[in-house]
Amino acid sequence: MATFFNTAHNITKKSSITAFADSATEPGVKTTVTSTSHGLLNGEEVRIIGTINYDDVSGYTVSNVTTNTFDIDTVFVIDEAPSSWRAYYWHDVDLSSYLPSDASIALIKITTGGSILVGVRKKGSVDNYRAGTNTAQIFTVAGVDQNQFIQAYQSSVAPEFYLIGYLVDDEAVAFTDQLSYEKSPSVYNSWETITCPEVPDGTLFAIFGLLNTIGGSTADDVAFRYRGSVDDRSDSGKNTSKYGGHFFVPLDGNKQLECYRNYDSSPQKIYLSGYITKGQKRITGKDVSLGVTGSYQDINVSAVMWRGRRSCISTARWSRATGARSR
Repeated sequence: MATFFNTAHNITKKSSITAFADSATEPGVKTTVTSTSHGLLNGEEVRIIGTINYDDVSGYTVSNVTTNTFDIDTVFVIDEAPSSWRAYYWHDVDLSSYLPSDASIALIKITTGGSILVGVRKKGSVDNYRAGTNTAQIFTVAGVDQNQFIQAYQSSVAPEFYLIGYLVDDEAVAFTDQLSYEKSPSVYNSWETITCPEVPDGTLFAIFGLLNTIGGSTADDVAFRYRGSVDDRSDSGKNTSKYGGHFFVPLDGNKQLECYRNYDSSPQKIYLSGYITKGQKRITGKDVSLGVTGSYQDINVSAVMWRGRRSCISTARWSRATGARSR
C-alpha cells in the first residue's frame, strides 16, 4: 500500500551561492559559481537569484561542473555572493535519501503560486509532461528509476516540490512514456466510459494524468469515478481538477472507469500514466468536508477505513486553498 511521510520532504533543486569568480576553464567567457555539494549536472539549466549582474529570466546552461562549483555562460563582472540558484526547465532530482530500493512511484505535491508550467517524470522518459497551472498546489506522481531518480520541470523560480510518499514495485507501475496512452473523452458534458486494456488483469486502480499545457483559466472541469457509481462531481464547484496532476481511479473487472469533461479544450489532455495492482481499496465516497475554515481540523475516517490502512482524500473544490495531512 502507499506509504506517506509524516513530514513532506522538500526536493526542490536549489541552493545557496558563496562566490562568483572568473572561470579558470574559460576565462573572460564564463563565470564560475561556488555552491557546496550543488548536485547539478553539465547541461542542466539554472536561474540565479538575488544579484544585479547574473539574474537572467532565461536561465543559464551549466558547464565545467565540479563537486562544489559550476560555470554559467556569462562574463564575470563582480562577486555578488551571497545569493542563490534554482534548477530550471527539466533537471534530475535524486530521491535516494528518502526512498527504499524497491520504490516504483514517487508521490509529489507541487506548490506553484502563479500561472506557470511545472512537471515531473521518470528519468529516461522523453515525455514533455508539463502542466500549466494557476492553482496553489497540485498532486502528481513520477516513476522512479533504478537509482531512485526522477526529473522535474519548472518555468519560474516560484514552485516548490515536495515528496509526500511512494509506492513500491510489487504494487504499482508507472509508464515511462505516459503520453503514448491518451484517454481524453470524445464526448463532453456527460460521463463517458474509458477502457484501459494496457493494464494487466486484476488491476485495482488506474493512474491518470491531467495535462493542461497552457495554464491560466483555459481549462475544462474534469472528474473521474468508478464505472456505475452515482457520484457526480462534474460541475465547476465539484470537479476533480482543472489544471493538472495525477489521480488514482478504481477500475471494474472490465478495466473500465468513467470520466467527465465539460467542454472541448484542445490544450488539455488526459493520459493513462500507470496502474496499481494491490494494497489499495475502493470505498463509496464519503463527504468529510470541514465546517471550519482557516485552520487544520481532525477528520475521523474510522467508519470507512479498515485497520492499518492509510486514507486518501479527494478535494473537490479547485478554486479555494485546501490541504490534508497526516495527523
